[in-house]
This record gives sequence, C-alpha cells and structure tokens, in this order.
Amino acid sequence: MKWLICALIATNSGVAIAENIKDLKVLQSSNGCSRCNLISVNLEGAYLPGGILVETKLNSANLRRANLSYSFLVDSVLVDSDLREANLRGANLSNANLTGANLYGIDLRGANLANANLKSTVWLFSDLSQARLSGANLAGSQGIGASMQAADLSKANLSGANLVDVSLIDADLTNAQLVGTNLRNGNLRGANLSLANLQGAELSGANLENANLSDAVVSPNQLVRARLCNTIMPDRQISTQDCSR
Repeated sequence: MKWLICALIATNSGVAIAENIKDLKVLQSSNGCSRCNLISVNLEGAYLPGGILVETKLNSANLRRANLSYSFLVDSVLVDSDLREANLRGANLSNANLTGANLYGIDLRGANLANANLKSTVWLFSDLSQARLSGANLAGSQGIGASMQAADLSKANLSGANLVDVSLIDADLTNAQLVGTNLRNGNLRGANLSLANLQGAELSGANLENANLSDAVVSPNQLVRARLCNTIMPDRQISTQDCSR
C-alpha cells in the first residue's frame, strides 16, 4: 500500500488522479494493468516482478529502483520516464517507446527490446548483456560505460550515439547503423559488424580483436588507432597488425 499512496503524489489533475487511482488499485491487486493510464505516477521502488503492463501508458513515470524483472511491457509507452537503477532483467519491452527515458544504471540483462524506440535515452553504466535489441532505435542515445556483451543489435540504429568505453564483446551488430557513433575505447572483441554502416564513427582505441567487419562501411583512416588482431576486414582479408602488442 505504501507505494500506491506515494504513486498518487505525482499526479496533478483531478481527472488524472481519479483514473490513476483506479488503475493503480488494479495494478496492486493483480500485479498488472494492461492498457492502463499510469502517466506521471510515482512507483519508485515498487516491487512488480512478472507484472503485466502491456500497452500501458507510463509517460514521465517515476520507476526508479523499481523491480520489474521478467515483466511484460510490450507496446508500452515510457517516454521521458525515470528508470534509473531499475531491475528489468528478462523483461519484454518489444515495440515499447522509451524515447528520452533515463535508464542510468538499469539492469536489462536478457531483456527483449526488439524494435523498441530508445532514441535520446540515457543508459550510462547500464547492463544490457544478452539483451535483444534487433531493429531497435538508439539514435542519439548516451550509453557511456554500458555493458552490451553478447547483445543482439542486428539492424539496430545507433547513429550518433555516445558509446565511449562500452563493452560490445561478442555482440551481433550485423546490418546495424553506426553513422557518427562514438565507440572510442569500446571493447568490440568478437563482435559481428558485417554489413554495418560505420561511416564517420569514432573508433580510436576500440578493440576489434576477432571482430568481423566483412562488407562493413568503414574507411581505413577510421581504423588507424583501433586494435586489429585476427580481424576480418571489409574486404574479408584478415588483419593481424596488432596481434604482437
């Protein structure tokens, strides 16, 4: 009941409060509320593992440190929501709209974010290891220091994203858009970047050991300061130039 009471504080109109109270009671009693209006509610620290929130409106909601592990948020709207340090491990957020959301330090390990909209999100130091992000839009997002090991980013749009110091070990980036992406000092060891568009991407200090760049769009100048060891180059030749260091 404590988090339900707190949730009402964030609303600012009589109609919104009435609607939110109704939907929050449903959420509390059944651990789910699909197609509900939870706009601007305060659910900080809420415990909702496995919650069913399909097509739910959570715009500008406070979900900081909430436990939504293995929850279902398919087609939900979380625009400008606060999800800092939240637990969404194994959650299904496919086709969800998280534009402008704050995902700092969030746990999205093994989560399904296929075709989700994460444009202009902040996910610094977050864990998206083994997450499914195929077809997702992460353009202009901030993911400094994040872990995306073995994540599926095939056909994802990461153009203009700031991914300094990101870990993309063994990640699948086939056909991904990385135009102007900042991957400085990123660890892309074993990553599959075949057919990826890296035009204008910053790769200084990036580790491309055992990475696959076959048929990728990237210039030799971009790779001058990257680590190349057993790296499959765009022309499908293998580079061993940095294996000795």
